[in-house]
Amino acid sequence: PLYFYHYEIHFSMIIAAVTLFILTGLSITALYHRYYAHLSYSMKNKVLEAIMLFFATLAIQSSALSWSHNHRIHHRFVDKDEDPYSIKKGFWHAHILWLFKKRKPIDLNVVPDLMKNKLVVFQYKHYASLALFSNLFVCGLIGWVLNDFIGAFFVAWWLRIFVAHHMTFFINSLACIFVPTKSIS
Repeated sequence: PLYFYHYEIHFSMIIAAVTLFILTGLSITALYHRYYAHLSYSMKNKVLEAIMLFFATLAIQSSALSWSHNHRIHHRFVDKDEDPYSIKKGFWHAHILWLFKKRKPIDLNVVPDLMKNKLVVFQYKHYASLALFSNLFVCGLIGWVLNDFIGAFFVAWWLRIFVAHHMTFFINSLACIFVPTKSIS
């Protein structure tokens, strides 16, 4: 809030943040959700997969392996105790509190296909470093191009992540209140 009080946000920074928001959100939706978690289509182009994995990593929503594992478990046990983000445990649990629960280790029987994917396994093994350094690089590049490193840090990185995470969280919480979970895929 202090940044927004003391500094003017330029339109170019908003465009950069929104563009990054769209690229990361599409990568989470198309790659993590539809491709890795649900196997909805096939992708032969490893370069495109790597680019999308890069942008999904920028979203800081966990590794593809962890994300897909949790999502597959969610669909296997919709609204049961095993469901990691069951709405039956309450709005706030489904929205964000599930992230702070002790997580069970990844069950390799749930994601055997992803364990064969070298890009997914590499990202999983190095996720924290990749998430940090990719965001530092991209936001640093935006800050350099727009001559506003502070704006890039607060708007293109932190505000973008905050908004994207809560939009994702609302799928787990708010949407599951109004839409029967079994109809969501």
